[in-house]
Amino acid sequence: MVYPKNTIKLAAKLRAPSVEAGRYDLVIDPSNLWLTIHESIGHATELDRALGYEANYAGTSFATYDLQGEFSVVKNLSLRLGLKNIFNRQPPTVTTNGTYFQTGYDPTYYDPHGRFVYGSATYKF
Repeated sequence: MVYPKNTIKLAAKLRAPSVEAGRYDLVIDPSNLWLTIHESIGHATELDRALGYEANYAGTSFATYDLQGEFSVVKNLSLRLGLKNIFNRQPPTVTTNGTYFQTGYDPTYYDPHGRFVYGSATYKF
């Protein structure tokens, strides 16, 4: 029986052992390197995206300013306090239900609570 080339490759990949955890060198073909760099750090460093003015086929961007601090109270006790969405910025309106079956907002952009304060305490025994 003759199998298509891709079927043979798929079968070989399914039989391959899993990669063990550890440090490895990664070699990326130059034809893909620019895309890897752009997707991993490019979008997040574009000023128009950080300021919320970017619009493209994926929609507009949405970024908020957050603040978090941690304080050591005594030797084994620390407190963490934070404020999410300092300026209570409203997200872009979403007109489709999309993947999350929400109407009016996309939960990957926005927490419905808007601005909120949070805190936690850690004690090491």
